Amino acid sequence: MTRNGIKYFIKMFSFLGNLPDVAVRKIYSACDTKTKWMLNKTYNDTETINPLKRSGCLDHKELLFCFLCQNDIYYNNFCTGPWKNWHGASRILTDDVLKEFEVNLNNVYQTRNLDALYQHLVTEHGPHDFLPKLYWDKMDNQINTEYEFGTNADEMEMHVRQTMIDWGVYYDPFTRYKMALERKKVHKSLAKILVRGVFQQLSLCHAIGNRWEPLLLSYEGSEPTLVPEYKAIRSFNLFLYNIKQQHMVQNQMVNQPGGYYSQFESIGKKLY
Repeated sequence: MTRNGIKYFIKMFSFLGNLPDVAVRKIYSACDTKTKWMLNKTYNDTETINPLKRSGCLDHKELLFCFLCQNDIYYNNFCTGPWKNWHGASRILTDDVLKEFEVNLNNVYQTRNLDALYQHLVTEHGPHDFLPKLYWDKMDNQINTEYEFGTNADEMEMHVRQTMIDWGVYYDPFTRYKMALERKKVHKSLAKILVRGVFQQLSLCHAIGNRWEPLLLSYEGSEPTLVPEYKAIRSFNLFLYNIKQQHMVQNQMVNQPGGYYSQFESIGKKLY
């Protein structure tokens, strides 16, 4: 935001400083995340007394869920095993299955303390590089397959290698193996970037006293009711959003699809 923009924003919301604390809290709670962030940035960048801090708007520390525990549930239930048919596509999700999944999302490690969440991420998920162990096992199996290809080639592959030698063309039988190793190395780095990005957004959530947006559902024309697990659902959707953003950056860099979960149909669109 430009200096003139900051001055305009301060002027537009200067009335907050003249309102009772209870009124400031009510107005602030009705703001969306972007507006809350801009208000905090505006007051922090000036010497104006911050009515948000004075009135206690920033005291709220929202409940945080371990998005990696949620991710393990997602991966282990919908990306492997019986939930994958022989075509490799996810089976149809019924309302009962989705509801059970939402309940499970809500039953993961949760805290209002950022330091506690950080320690949990490092202690519980750091040993397997933050993504599900089954994901890395699958990648390791591919690495072993490529190594076997380099050491124990079938008859056709041996013929190709001999042809390359006869033509005087350099041929490394371990090229695919080396590429598989490098792919895992890159994915490990990207996993750390992903986790860091989500954690930073949750840190911002606490810094501005933000709250998860309520999720209301209406069945067959009935009155909208609050989904009990809405906070957990919003948390996991934030994680999925960050995966999507990371994929977009990767695709722009290499001009081809790829990245974590790129081979799976996301169910995030069902978790509004």
